[in-house]
Amino acid sequence: MGALENADVPESRFAIYLAFGTHLSWFIKQHGISHEITESQFFKFCKEYSTEWTLTNPSEMSATLIQARILDKHGDTYSFTYLYAYYYFLGRYTSAFIHKPEVKEYLQYCMENLYARECANTLLFLAHHSDNSYVID
Repeated sequence: MGALENADVPESRFAIYLAFGTHLSWFIKQHGISHEITESQFFKFCKEYSTEWTLTNPSEMSATLIQARILDKHGDTYSFTYLYAYYYFLGRYTSAFIHKPEVKEYLQYCMENLYARECANTLLFLAHHSDNSYVID
């Protein structure tokens, strides 16, 4: 991923940042307003992510993802720098966790509301990441 290369992240660590961004997109989907979360929400997410998945230093993660232009920080808020990056990671999350009831419920909502940009983009990026026949069906 070119953005991570530009931030001098070794290729061997790409998966760490991709996994973090994937989970962060779902957190923003659930807790954010206009695709943004507050700094305190970001630190809360990092704490939960560290407990459930892998130990993460919030300051280091933030600095690296901002340098890579994956995340943006404006005052007290964090967001993905580009909406397509948010949907890219949200598509990864929904593809990986399609078996979870809350993800299935959200995807069903998206199917019923394709006219909404968020729904259409979510399904587009889900299809991009998925090899699951459930998605196509």
